[in-house]
Amino acid sequence: MMGIRDFIKLFLLVLAMTIIGAGCAGSPTLQPDATTGGDKHSPAASATVETPDSGELRPVQTLSPGLERVETPAVEPVVGEVPEEILVEIIADLVERTGAEREDIQLIRAEAVVWNDGALGCPKPGEFYIQMLINGYWVVLEVEGIEYDYRVSDKGSFRLCEASRGLPISPPSNPEIGPSTDQ
Repeated sequence: MMGIRDFIKLFLLVLAMTIIGAGCAGSPTLQPDATTGGDKHSPAASATVETPDSGELRPVQTLSPGLERVETPAVEPVVGEVPEEILVEIIADLVERTGAEREDIQLIRAEAVVWNDGALGCPKPGEFYIQMLINGYWVVLEVEGIEYDYRVSDKGSFRLCEASRGLPISPPSNPEIGPSTDQ
């Protein structure tokens, strides 16, 4: 005879299996790669292919009605030094902010970088940014022992990164090797 505890255990087991089964039902369907032709899951194919390469099976991806797929253009890294006209504008901004004389401003860093997103490596809390690689520049200036970290897009727009005040300044990630790990 089944007691109430056994009934509850059985009920919970069936419930868990139902939930797991429902989660698996929404997983993407795998389709054969067009370059290989044929069905990889047929009995004849299984005799010749032991383990498919990761490139042979691809998840079917569908877009909602009204949406279209847009290809992301390749990002060519910015090379060389920060253009003089951008550097002059950044220094003028710092002079206006601090009241310092131009001669008191020391250039610490001025280099071409690739930022991970539209935040240019310096997100403001509560704001959302485009998620793509952005060519730009990283300029750090110093006045009376205080560093000012400027982030610049390849279009020339810049902003002072207030989030880095008092913290060690870390470089942007290199798209070739991934995010920076020094902190």
